[in-house]
Amino acid sequence: MNPWAPFTSHIKLITMTDGVPPLRDNKQEEVIMFTAKVGKKSKSVMFKVAVAIFTFLFVVMLGPGLLNLDSSQVLAKSKGGCNKIAKSAKRACNAEVLDDYWIANGNCKNIPDSDERSDCIQEAKAERKEAKEECAAQFDARKDLCEALGEDYYDPDIESLTWIAPADITSFNANPYFPLVPGNMWTYETSEDGEVTEIITVEVLAGESITIEGVECVVVRDIVYEGDEINPDNILEDTFDWYGQQEDGTVWYFGEFSLAKEDCEDDEASCEGLYTEDGSWKSGYEGGKAGIIMFGDPAVAVGTVFRQEIALGEAEDAGEVLSVDASAEVEEDMYSCVEDCVQTRDFSPLEPNVEENKYYKRDVGVVLEVGFEDGEPTTERVELVEMTTTP
Repeated sequence: MNPWAPFTSHIKLITMTDGVPPLRDNKQEEVIMFTAKVGKKSKSVMFKVAVAIFTFLFVVMLGPGLLNLDSSQVLAKSKGGCNKIAKSAKRACNAEVLDDYWIANGNCKNIPDSDERSDCIQEAKAERKEAKEECAAQFDARKDLCEALGEDYYDPDIESLTWIAPADITSFNANPYFPLVPGNMWTYETSEDGEVTEIITVEVLAGESITIEGVECVVVRDIVYEGDEINPDNILEDTFDWYGQQEDGTVWYFGEFSLAKEDCEDDEASCEGLYTEDGSWKSGYEGGKAGIIMFGDPAVAVGTVFRQEIALGEAEDAGEVLSVDASAEVEEDMYSCVEDCVQTRDFSPLEPNVEENKYYKRDVGVVLEVGFEDGEPTTERVELVEMTTTP
């Protein structure tokens, strides 16, 4: 029904007499012209609505059949949740850059010496430019990850899964490539250009657990020591990681609490004894969501890209299973593997162009990590040097 019909019919009655148009005064002329415009506009609107309805019916009802998709797939792709998240994160990043810049700018203006003040402001501007470029690079990396994961929203149904209590995990039911048996401990050496720079100890804490989103999680303590020996005075980072294991062996990462020594770069003395909680996150808190660290059967996941964690701006690691028959050679030969290691590629949009290849040996866990930057291997390696297990 034409919504303008009552109005236009009335106009026709006063402008036509026995089929002969009466003499028009100015007001009648304006009314008739307006009626013609309304009619044209109404037809244009109705045409656009018809085209929109036809397009919707074609895409949702006919399109899937022609493209071999079902309606739910089409509607799922139309959600665009992943890229929406990436755009929001970019806006937040740019806002933080501006906030940091103006704080730095204000501090610079408190410097009495004009030359020093000017140099300080110029340095702040250079840092702002570099930070904005990093925001753009992170955005591109998030878009690449969206392309690999798909556009649907990330919302794992944790409640529908069946979990094993930490105290019930044994060498018989633990994931063989990520054995969270209470008491297990690993010691790693980080080396760069062949020189040991860090010692890392990783221990599954016996008798410790934390419940997150209804899941009783294993607590794993991860300590990084500076140098080539374990010295409590040289702790760089002390982290408590939280993992949950399904009955099928799949291990999920539920978060971490981390204290890391502040990196002061050129001014070490100014932050002596200061620590930061950057990178700490927890599933179910402020948008954080758990992700998979190791599949129960990695063979079925080869080529799969997956989220290991998501706490926007804090923790966005993702992974890909590259192989289940990889080889890795480490100094402690007993931990080397020949065509029987699971190899993964770990990366994060927060550090674009930086990746790690990890090698997992059955009944041991991670035996080797190799760094990559811009697609090329770096000289940094993390190797397992000792593993102790509970009787």
